[in-house]
Amino acid sequence: MATTGLRRQFVWTTVPAGRVALVPGHSTPMALLSVLLTPRLIGPPEERKLSDFGMQTWPERLAALRFDVYRGTQPVTAHQVPHLTIEQKEVRFTTARQLSAWKALFTGASPVVPYRTTSYAERDVREFPAAEAAAEVRQAYTATARVHLDHDGEAPETDPELRAALSRVSAMWQSRLAPLDGTAEQDPSAPRSALTEAYAFYRRDHDAFTALPPPTAVPVHEFHETVARLADHPLLLRALGLLIDLAVEPASLTAAGGAKELRVVPHWPNPDGSAPSGWSHATQDDLSPKTAYLLEGKRFVAASLPGGAATELKRGMLPLAGTGVASSGGDAGARYEVMPFDVDGAALRLVGVAESDRARAASQNGAGVGALPALRSMGFALVERDRVQEHRRQLERAAQRATAAGLTSQPVTADALLGGYRVDVFDVARKQWYPLCRRRVRYKIGDVTIGQDATGGGPASLLEEGFLRPEAATTGAGDQDALYLHQIVMRFDGWSPVVERPERIVDTGDTMSAAADPPPFDAVVETDPGSLPRLRFGRDYRLRVRIADLAGGGLRPDETGLEEERTNVFRYHRFEPLPPPELVPTRELADGETLDLMVIRSDRDTTVEAYAAAHGHRAFDLRHLLAPPCSLELALQHERTFDAALGPDVPTAKVKELFEVAKRADRDVSDIAGAVVVGTETGSTVPAPYVFLPETGVTLPWLPDPATTHLALNPRRRPIDPDSGKYGTVVGDKRTGLWQGTWPAYAPISLRLVGGPGGCTLTRSPDQRTFTVALGPAEEVTFDIPSCPGTRSVQLFGIVTWLGIDATDPTAFKPITEGRNRLVTPPRTVRLVHAVQRPLAIPSGLLAARRTTGETSAVLRTDDLRLHIASTGRLDLRAEWTDHEDIPPQKPAERRRTAILGSYDVQRAPQHEAFPTIRQEFGDTRRRHVTYRATAVSRFQDCFPRATAGDPQACLSEGVLEVTDVPSSARPPAPKVLHTVPTFRWTRSHDGQKSLTRWRYGGGLRVLLERPWYVSGDGERLAVLTWPSPSAPADVLRYVSVAGRDPIWTTGAPPPVLSQSDVVAPRGDRAELPELERALDVIAYPVRFDETADRWYADIDLSPLVTASYFPFVRLALARYQDHTVDGVPTLSPSVPTEPVQLPPHRRLLVTRTTGRATVLVDGLGPSGPRSNLVRTELQVKSDPAADSGAGWSTVFRTTGSLGQGRDLDLPATGDRPQRIVVQEYETHPPATNETGSAVEGPGRLVYADIVPLGVW
Repeated sequence: MATTGLRRQFVWTTVPAGRVALVPGHSTPMALLSVLLTPRLIGPPEERKLSDFGMQTWPERLAALRFDVYRGTQPVTAHQVPHLTIEQKEVRFTTARQLSAWKALFTGASPVVPYRTTSYAERDVREFPAAEAAAEVRQAYTATARVHLDHDGEAPETDPELRAALSRVSAMWQSRLAPLDGTAEQDPSAPRSALTEAYAFYRRDHDAFTALPPPTAVPVHEFHETVARLADHPLLLRALGLLIDLAVEPASLTAAGGAKELRVVPHWPNPDGSAPSGWSHATQDDLSPKTAYLLEGKRFVAASLPGGAATELKRGMLPLAGTGVASSGGDAGARYEVMPFDVDGAALRLVGVAESDRARAASQNGAGVGALPALRSMGFALVERDRVQEHRRQLERAAQRATAAGLTSQPVTADALLGGYRVDVFDVARKQWYPLCRRRVRYKIGDVTIGQDATGGGPASLLEEGFLRPEAATTGAGDQDALYLHQIVMRFDGWSPVVERPERIVDTGDTMSAAADPPPFDAVVETDPGSLPRLRFGRDYRLRVRIADLAGGGLRPDETGLEEERTNVFRYHRFEPLPPPELVPTRELADGETLDLMVIRSDRDTTVEAYAAAHGHRAFDLRHLLAPPCSLELALQHERTFDAALGPDVPTAKVKELFEVAKRADRDVSDIAGAVVVGTETGSTVPAPYVFLPETGVTLPWLPDPATTHLALNPRRRPIDPDSGKYGTVVGDKRTGLWQGTWPAYAPISLRLVGGPGGCTLTRSPDQRTFTVALGPAEEVTFDIPSCPGTRSVQLFGIVTWLGIDATDPTAFKPITEGRNRLVTPPRTVRLVHAVQRPLAIPSGLLAARRTTGETSAVLRTDDLRLHIASTGRLDLRAEWTDHEDIPPQKPAERRRTAILGSYDVQRAPQHEAFPTIRQEFGDTRRRHVTYRATAVSRFQDCFPRATAGDPQACLSEGVLEVTDVPSSARPPAPKVLHTVPTFRWTRSHDGQKSLTRWRYGGGLRVLLERPWYVSGDGERLAVLTWPSPSAPADVLRYVSVAGRDPIWTTGAPPPVLSQSDVVAPRGDRAELPELERALDVIAYPVRFDETADRWYADIDLSPLVTASYFPFVRLALARYQDHTVDGVPTLSPSVPTEPVQLPPHRRLLVTRTTGRATVLVDGLGPSGPRSNLVRTELQVKSDPAADSGAGWSTVFRTTGSLGQGRDLDLPATGDRPQRIVVQEYETHPPATNETGSAVEGPGRLVYADIVPLGVW
């Protein structure tokens, strides 16, 4: 007995092969079964050699075995038979061949890592929720496509309502997405989005996934690992003696009284004289689990039995009846569904878009427009919704079979024997099932070849069916790493799922050689001609899935019913959008042109043609529009592209012809004859290389997208005409152009830009090969140019189907065929511009200032600013004004100020929307008169780099605007009155030498004011506050100017309350006094500066008062007045009263002279009592003519009279001595008094005095 601790545990599993059929050596059909040997070499954990277990010559040991088959406890006669291929070819392996194959893979020194069971029961499971994610993808795309459909192709960039609707849709599907940076979701209680789960499936967090180590350069083929790798190749298992084919009588399996369970028991030779070395070092442990079977007619398969850990299979098939493409809301109750697009890529890209939108919203205040990434078709897939539950059932079954007792105590059912799936596709149009897993194989293991004997002229390979395994769980290198399960169990993309696709070789530029672990045998695996359906957009298909067991057995395509366990009919749609046309220039880009900007140029009073001739430009711009390229893979999925080259009977010439067409898939615009590549040279300043083409003779080099039949020029909403306030129009309704020629040789379409008198006109040539756009100066237009599908092609697009558009109503397709839904036909956007070098008008008009209370800056309104908005892109403003500076002790001065306000972008919009807020900061609240110099910069300056390089002012127009009156934003402070003094005004006139009249006008009052002045800015004046009538309410009197009669005189009374008529001024105003809460009349006077006295003053004319009353008293109410303040800010300061003061009367002096005589008259208003004023008149002669003018005078005659009484004087001859008349008016009341208070005769208060020389007048 072995004492090494080594043990060979052989599990002999009986596997029904799927059928009852004739086999060589038997005249009646036999039930076929296979015995699968799973060798487990068990021992201490250290690595051993294969010879330690005596397994170095296994086929020889197998030859010495015999097998007994039992149905329940009853023996069943079994016969070893050769394997029969689908073509009924026998495949036999002699012991010698099996031994040769074995030794090619294994030697006695082959490493063995002792077998250990591995359990994943305690690991977390992460699922890719394909079905749920697909539903969210569909909802997002359908809602977005519906929004575009409802807005009839408008561009988000120009339609605020569309932007808002797209934002709402984005918010809808993004609201449940978790941020990628790991921060908390906005609503933790909300269900986690399937898209988030899908993204996390591939993100593989470090705490749940440990990266696998890189593969070794020289792989080591460990025994158990090598055997496991052979599981996909049942023929090789037979060649190695690990799979044995048996046959039993069907009657023995259907007889009553026995359990429908089979097991195989091996019998080793005894005595065992042929055992190889090492065999006896290990104990032998044979386990023969029983297999539940189902035998119905010619169908012999493993049975599915009910139970908590069981997986439902239907008689050797997946239960797909009723399965189809999920509806818009998802089919939550269905176990399976058909997936029509690449949900993995869609989920990853959508989550990426959501994260970008988040970042954009944080940095740009939510400026996104809800764009979605393109979907991909990638064939159709089968989704199993309960993959996680199935995984748990598998774990439960594995736990039940983890021990020898568990393995043999319960029957093995179909779910435990499931090796993989064999998929059939039904082409509804051809009414034929296609077995995707049928293939032809040739193997070579050492000197043993399999399937390379071509006899009878047949193919030099064996026809078999491979199988694809449901996507296995993946995990990392860590013992506790999570398991990752994908709901998709199979996908058909037009190629066999069990044969490597013969892809085209692409040079990636990677020179590193990847470490490879090739299989330990040679295999040539090819598809069986005719086994694959043509995957074409718009065709209807069904699916069915046959179960392949662990031995590679199972039902063959012709052993199932035509309608058995098949899906519903579904249509294969295209989800890739139709790319826009290529737009290619016909000259090297220059002077601001870009790939998506076409430009013609002119200037004020200069036509396009004249400007082009003067500056070396073309008088037009021309671009080619080329049908969009597509990949060969996408083209193959369209009907009638390459179908003529497919099939066994196609002439070689046709294959070669279409092969040349297929080679177009590798070409691009640089392959066009005459193409010039710009920007690849060393030191190029071009941002990115591009190609330009000749103006004529262009032919398409690539594969154009078969879905497009034409293009459309869809104009975006043109800029608003600033004058009319309406959007610009595009004249011309022929906006689609057919691709001329037959696929793939579509001719290009030209887009030509020329000058026009005004507006925008679009014309199409009769052959639809050229579109011409004529633009007036400073006009522009933007076209969205999509490639458009024809009516038949529209129905191929999956998103159109999601929208629910009626497939029988071509008019319903119109938005799609006209390229007005961006999810189906994303456009190429091109902007066409008629650029003008300078703005078409010089700036003029007025910037009106607007301020608020207390504001030190002013907003400049542009309502009255006049410039040509369409051609002006920027406005530069410079301000000039004069400030009154009064800062004691310096003298008041006027300071000239200038300021650069800045540059302001001008939007192409109505006047009230064209300009941003223009604000000037002054630093205080004062009023100013500002002159603005406005420089208009051409909106198209970028299109004139050569002009501006020679003259920086080339794109400018400068004008001086009207003076802007900037109002004061603060109430003026009260003036500080120093004192008031009466003032006089004198005039003189004469009539030759006969008479002289001199007037002294009284009623004047000078108000002397403390510095500073102009506190509220320009135009600050001193206001006299009056009331509209001679009487005023009592509460008003303290705030207005008042007057009164001198009570000692009998004279007229002045108005008690002054009104505007009592104050002489050019004009009067009316203003609100906040303290009074009433409006007062305002007579405003300018102030002047007295440099000698260092103070300001204002002269007030109250002359109307002195015409009614002798020496009236007046008390003025004064205020600082700023007549231009902002709304709500008082123009008046608080009222300041003066001290009462008397106003002297007017006086006229009339001197009339004749030879030797003179008459003197002084008149004017005087008192009528108690006593009249006295006028004293003296004739004086100067004794010394040479003396000072004020000295040396002596009175030679004096006369006295009343005011208004003329007095005659005799004028003696005095020779050369000058004469003069001195006139003085005195009051006589009250009488003068002496020191004791007694009345005495003498002059009283002097009222008037004047001196009149009697020389030449």
